Amino acid sequence: MASLIHDTHAPAPGTSADEAGSIAAACCDRWADGANRPALLHLRADDTVERIGFDALRDASLRFARALAARGAGRGARVAIQLPQGPEALVALFAADRLGAIAVLPGPAAGGAVLARRLQATGAMALVTDAAGLADLEPALHLAPSLRHVFCTDGERAGALGFWAEAQHAAHRAPCRAGGPGAAALLLLGADAMGRERGVLHAARSVLAQEAGFVARFGPPGDSPDPVWTALPWGRCGGLLDVVLPALALGVPVVAHDMPAFNPGRALEVVARLGVGGALLPPEALFALRDAGAALPTGHRLRRIVTQGGALPPGLLDWARAALGVPVTDSLVRPECGVILVTTPGVAPGAAGAYPPPGREVAAVDAAGRPLPAGQPGRIALRRPDPGLFLGHWGDTPAARPTRGGWFATDATGTVGADGGVRLAAAACEGSAPETLEACLRGHPAVAGAALLRPGAPEADGPATAIIVPRREALPGAGLAAELRDFMRARFPDRLCPRRIAFARDLPEHRSGLPLAALLEGTAGLGAGAPPA
Repeated sequence: MASLIHDTHAPAPGTSADEAGSIAAACCDRWADGANRPALLHLRADDTVERIGFDALRDASLRFARALAARGAGRGARVAIQLPQGPEALVALFAADRLGAIAVLPGPAAGGAVLARRLQATGAMALVTDAAGLADLEPALHLAPSLRHVFCTDGERAGALGFWAEAQHAAHRAPCRAGGPGAAALLLLGADAMGRERGVLHAARSVLAQEAGFVARFGPPGDSPDPVWTALPWGRCGGLLDVVLPALALGVPVVAHDMPAFNPGRALEVVARLGVGGALLPPEALFALRDAGAALPTGHRLRRIVTQGGALPPGLLDWARAALGVPVTDSLVRPECGVILVTTPGVAPGAAGAYPPPGREVAAVDAAGRPLPAGQPGRIALRRPDPGLFLGHWGDTPAARPTRGGWFATDATGTVGADGGVRLAAAACEGSAPETLEACLRGHPAVAGAALLRPGAPEADGPATAIIVPRREALPGAGLAAELRDFMRARFPDRLCPRRIAFARDLPEHRSGLPLAALLEGTAGLGAGAPPA
């Protein structure tokens, strides 16, 4: 990284009234008091550890905000950030927030034409990425005419400005144009379980509202808290909104380490080497650790493992608790509102004992949005108003927002007991199962990319086909298809596993509204594995 983030400057002026309540003020400036309190432990690709304080993050983000302002960014402008875990992602996000701009996270799997189309759909005027992201996007740049400026964190390139050079040359003073706590600040892009493009728009106040969920899952921070780490990309649910930003807002340091494919041995090394006190490990990571027979190194400081969003088979949490010797807390999380339910350590969400974080109220509601009596099944819903609830889906009108009466109804179903404890239905965690299943498939050594496709009807039950992009050394065909089906069935209930495996050179860019045959025709086919008898 450039030396800018380590430079010593005169202290920046205090947070202005215009910036109060912003993400940058809550997650950076409140702790930037001149002592350079630790904010980020960045384990770089060269295996060196870069320790970055709140003061340095504030200084660098103020400078890059001025660089963005000089290029025309201001209130309401969309600034996209497509980066791995690292300080540049935070610097760019805080900088956009200081201008009242909207930080757009296109999604960790978005590359090439998919990324370009998402940039155009949101009207992004600037993009911050690295050399790899730039190379991926460059052939599809014509699909995003709204994009006027590209900043590359690896230095100036053809068609891209040098991220750190631009920040270095910018004036060192606060732009003071943040939009305030209720203004749109963060846009999370991705696809829902049916493959339909979705943009979840959050206000700055959503970040502070996630603090209760963070404490419920990771425990209250002490005076000198150990760092936390999420194995998920920061652009996913369980990344920035649910872990990184609330941790920083509470003064808890965050570990940043880019791990595109989960590596059990490397993950435990990161935890032990950097003194991680709390780690978010998604279900696919727990499966990988179990399969590898992993054990935590002696001397580790891990006190809590958090997981989320998976249809966990019986015994997995028991294994994690017994083999790793650390309590495991499960949770139900959605990008529209963050953490909804948290279990006591070792209790699966399908069992009784899941409760909302303090300050949130949940109920089971019927199709009309009316709360149901205790013990009667319905959609799990969050009472409005709730400061952590999203503003809406990008491009939706207020009338189209998924609100039923005074409640936001999620895709999870279950019952609520008289004491407020929630028992989720067996399929309650399957709302994010396609993403979880895809991540699990990518954990197989023969798989470079994976996409799960349902049949054309939205009401179809379960993913029907997995489109697999094999690695170069892999041999696609019926043998590999059978191996992948067995790989999935060892980790998930059979009803969730794809019934067919198809191989392609590229993944389909659009999965919404197309019948399965059309999607398969749109891929460069390499053959398919027949569905099981």
